[in-house]
Amino acid sequence: MTNFILKPIVLCCNNSLNRWANKLLQQCCQSIVSTCKDHNIDSIILTGSFSRGEASIFWENNTPVLAGDIEFLLVSKKTGTLVKDRAFYEKFKTILGEQVSKSMGSEVEVDIGLVDAGYFSKKLSPSIFGYDLVNYGKTLYGVDYLDNTIIRKKDIPQEDALALLMNRTIELLILSENKSRESYHYQLVKILLDMAGSILAFTGNYAAPYKDRPKALRKLLRDRSSDMQGLSIPDLPDLVEQAAQLKLKSEPNEAIQKAIILNDIKIQNYLAQLIYWQMKQIIGSSGDMGFVINKYFSQESLLTVFKGWIKYFIHPFRSSDGINFFLLPKTLIRVSPRNLIYSSAMKYFLGTVFGHHIKKTAGDDLHAFNRGYDPKRSIIEVSELWGQVIKHN
Repeated sequence: MTNFILKPIVLCCNNSLNRWANKLLQQCCQSIVSTCKDHNIDSIILTGSFSRGEASIFWENNTPVLAGDIEFLLVSKKTGTLVKDRAFYEKFKTILGEQVSKSMGSEVEVDIGLVDAGYFSKKLSPSIFGYDLVNYGKTLYGVDYLDNTIIRKKDIPQEDALALLMNRTIELLILSENKSRESYHYQLVKILLDMAGSILAFTGNYAAPYKDRPKALRKLLRDRSSDMQGLSIPDLPDLVEQAAQLKLKSEPNEAIQKAIILNDIKIQNYLAQLIYWQMKQIIGSSGDMGFVINKYFSQESLLTVFKGWIKYFIHPFRSSDGINFFLLPKTLIRVSPRNLIYSSAMKYFLGTVFGHHIKKTAGDDLHAFNRGYDPKRSIIEVSELWGQVIKHN
């Protein structure tokens, strides 16, 4: 392997913190490289906000604090499902996080994705992740697979923009049990930035850098107001601008933090509006929430549903907790695990925010949020299944 980057690169917006971030990056890479020797890794790619130079790092009591995680994508020389390899790296990323946290004197979370050698030529489809990866990812070690791969803004499917919002919603539900936690505030900031990213991607105007999203959103809402019928999000650009300031500054701004926390209910309302509006745009019709949710999540092909269940059953850390297996034979032919989770969570979230009882949906086959279960336990079930089926796949 060659092309290991040793010189400093821009990882965040503060010079002194950037030096700390580069030290962290080098330690992570060295550990991955030494571990990868026996695992046929062909390339290490830096992804996420670190790769865009927008890592959320700030000073707290003269100590650098990383909000979020540092993300890597590893490319294996192997082909196939890589089930055993993914199981290994799922454990390794936790160990690596503990190692660098100790050596850097600050808590660090590491996320590692793994793909096979044919991923870029055969499997990488247009998406927000794909666009960010191809246009902002940085090859740190090995073969540069990004060099000849092209994904454009207009190629991003509307369904992917909606999926971003649904993922953020599930993360919010997981954290909503304890609103005093710093992580809940951080999640609200992420949601605001990704609401802007989602609606921009949905309309073919995606802006990857956080700093560009407030201006791009203002322009979109001004120029295409007639296309946004049914949305009432007048001050969303202002909230997004506040979120971008918090995400990119090296010193916490307590006044902006407080303002975002106080707008918690409004932010959830805007999020629910955007999800409902995007679903209606995609299915091409209106109706009550139950109808819209059912219509949207019933559009999968039988092949997509089948592949989704196969992927679920071969997952190395699969848990059946939360799935109503009594109804599974019927479920197997009409909805994938991915949409089962989304449907259940969106039914719960939209119904709660808008104060409506939503009739039966495909998500009722998931125990979570149904059958009188304890809400806290239901959130745990969705969290576990979402992590297995969506977040880490």
